[in-house]
Amino acid sequence: MALGVGRSHIGLVGGLLMVATSMPAARAEPIRSPDELEERARVRVHTARVRIEPTSRARPGECLDLGIDDLKVRLRGELLEGADILELERDRHPAVHALLIDTSGSMFGQLDRVRAAAIAYVERLDPEHDRAFVATFDDSVLIASAVTRDRETLLAAIRNIRMSQLTSLNDGLYYTILELRAQRERPVILLLSDGMDTVSFYERHDVYDLVQRTPDLSVFTIGLALPYLQSRMAPGTLSTKRFLQRIASKTNGKYFDVPTAAGVEEVYLRIRDMLENEATLNVVDPDPEAEPGRLKVSS
Repeated sequence: MALGVGRSHIGLVGGLLMVATSMPAARAEPIRSPDELEERARVRVHTARVRIEPTSRARPGECLDLGIDDLKVRLRGELLEGADILELERDRHPAVHALLIDTSGSMFGQLDRVRAAAIAYVERLDPEHDRAFVATFDDSVLIASAVTRDRETLLAAIRNIRMSQLTSLNDGLYYTILELRAQRERPVILLLSDGMDTVSFYERHDVYDLVQRTPDLSVFTIGLALPYLQSRMAPGTLSTKRFLQRIASKTNGKYFDVPTAAGVEEVYLRIRDMLENEATLNVVDPDPEAEPGRLKVSS
């Protein structure tokens, strides 16, 4: 089993200073009794998102019962143990799933398969925990449906996807992230593209900056038959494939290389399985006065 640890929650999330104060001592008494003394305790809790990815040798469902005793947790290089300082929550947290789909002209002949894959993904969403919306980008960015739990609304938006000519990949990401920032739930993007940005207003550095300012965001990127070629871009500029890899890496998502649209449905289902195997690790720092340090988790 392989573990992935979330970017946005790693490290110190807050120093909690708990103060219990008794009634003040009378003016005539120069010395206070022990039960009248002010007591202070400092507690620092680290919270990390942990993704549990079964290896090819794992039996189906084998990782669902994995608990804190199955993990090795190190803080500042020190191995931590004990239920009093370690807690692993396997309960699923509400999320908003954004299906962001390239509908530029180069998607001709591929879009029907992509639609079918998106429909299969939506049909697996849990309405108790999940909301979603559909967005597309070509010459411009279209938020094709509102954020909703209603499956029929999402399916109708997917079926109504239409193609245009150019590719506004950066703008598609930027506006989708802005839409997610307005929601309370954990933000997740499934981005599929087969080509180079040609008409976006926003640059890649704008997207990186917005990503860094969006807590707990995970972007799963799918490159459909993407080469590493930089084409007409300036020397030293990342190819679209490298850009999608970097966005996924920065957000604790994952990049998937798909040679044809026939493989998109399987990738969508893999992403769904990955999200269902996430957990939250809470660690009470045994030395709250020390530097926060780095939290490392392995199986």
